[in-house]
Amino acid sequence: MAIALLEERPECRLGQLGPLFVSVWFNEMTAPSVDALDRQLDALIKVYPKVTILTVIVGATHAPSSELRERAKAQAERMQPHRLGNFVVVQVSGFAGVIARTFLAGFTLLSGQKMTVLKTLEEAAAQIRALPEQHESVKSNAALPAELAAFCARPVAPAVSAAR
Repeated sequence: MAIALLEERPECRLGQLGPLFVSVWFNEMTAPSVDALDRQLDALIKVYPKVTILTVIVGATHAPSSELRERAKAQAERMQPHRLGNFVVVQVSGFAGVIARTFLAGFTLLSGQKMTVLKTLEEAAAQIRALPEQHESVKSNAALPAELAAFCARPVAPAVSAAR
């Protein structure tokens, strides 16, 4: 079963596989993208009382603004009773990866939210599937690493045809 696309914006893609919520960040957070995140998470917790959140950073190179950090902190606190697991995969390399990991370390300390930061989607899939209270649809999904890789792949821009 493939990850269902819930919403796509230039900076992010949001999807779901049962109670697993996946957000992929191609660029920095914006207020509309945080609105979309809130909206989709609120809809998911109406269906599943416990959800697992996976955030994949593939292109964001700057920390969010202080306003967006505060919104993310409030969202994390609101989701706390509904969250089974919270995983982040940082696929950005070099200095941008250092910035992303530094922001995540600070955010974890300031928000008090437990977050597991990993290097690969395979590691994330293994840990997500191994959560003791994980929903059976996720736990039994042996194809999860490949499904995550496909969902996180940057979309191919449509070819531009030459004018005649």
